[in-house]
Amino acid sequence: SVGVIPAVGNISNIDLKGLSDHARKNLPPYAVPLFLRILPQMAVTATMKHQKVQLRKEGIDINVVKDALYWLHPETKTYEPFTEEAFRHVSSLKAKL
Repeated sequence: SVGVIPAVGNISNIDLKGLSDHARKNLPPYAVPLFLRILPQMAVTATMKHQKVQLRKEGIDINVVKDALYWLHPETKTYEPFTEEAFRHVSSLKAKL
């Protein structure tokens, strides 16, 4: 299981390098989110609870996820777009996350 942060907003307003630096500096290594998913809005229930089940089901499969998806690249240590190639690499268990 890997961490995925759902974030609502516009990616142009997010400092990906600053976010990754802040997370790695202030969180223990096991708590640093490896994936960042940018949502246009967060789905909520009638009682205003976040609906996370669908996000969890979709995971990081870029064939399913239609939102912008970024990953903490193990070499550059910054969030970068999660591409088809990166998905294949992670899915084949060759990536050291």
